[in-house]
Amino acid sequence: MELELNAKFLEGLGLNSIVPRVATLPILLTLPDQLVIKEPYFIIFPGASTRYRMWSVENFASVAKLVIERFNWRTVICGGPSEHEISSQLFDLIGVPNSFNLTGKTSLPELVEIIRNSKLLIGNETSAVHIAAAVNTPSVCVLGGGHFNRFMPYPETVKGMKPVPVFHPMDCYFCDWHCKLTRERTKPYPCIQNIDVNSVMNAVGKALQASSIENLDLR
Repeated sequence: MELELNAKFLEGLGLNSIVPRVATLPILLTLPDQLVIKEPYFIIFPGASTRYRMWSVENFASVAKLVIERFNWRTVICGGPSEHEISSQLFDLIGVPNSFNLTGKTSLPELVEIIRNSKLLIGNETSAVHIAAAVNTPSVCVLGGGHFNRFMPYPETVKGMKPVPVFHPMDCYFCDWHCKLTRERTKPYPCIQNIDVNSVMNAVGKALQASSIENLDLR
């Protein structure tokens, strides 16, 4: 993984005892009032670099409804300006009052603080899950096989609040996203499409359990 490779690189420069760990982001700013959510909430981050790496909006909506049913948390949808369409679809599918769609409405530092204050983040393999790790927020990553073991999953040896990955192993993993399998043009890569809602919900439980253990260890 990149963290381990970077540690090796630093050791090659003469630095000793480099132990890979999750980065830590300090508080970057105080959120403006319009971005402060006083009730407990969780984040869905449905976007990714290409649509082929995005888990379906319908699946994200199903997971969101199950999390709401179990914890009664508000839903916050986040993403970049290019992800308005997918976020609007997700917002409509969830159909829950008092949810928030903040897609394209935050700066990067504001997004960091919104993630820091959330109970949980669920998303594709994007910067959002790494930000969650850096601010000690439990997260679940829907993970494909193209770059498997490069950026995600985090190695067990790495210290810190690691995202919980959900993946569907296939023989064609490590393809660098040069997928040769037959698929519909509007659908994600098969390794992502084959991930089911129950697996993601199981990962939600693991992420929240890991968070409790991590916070106990920090006391």
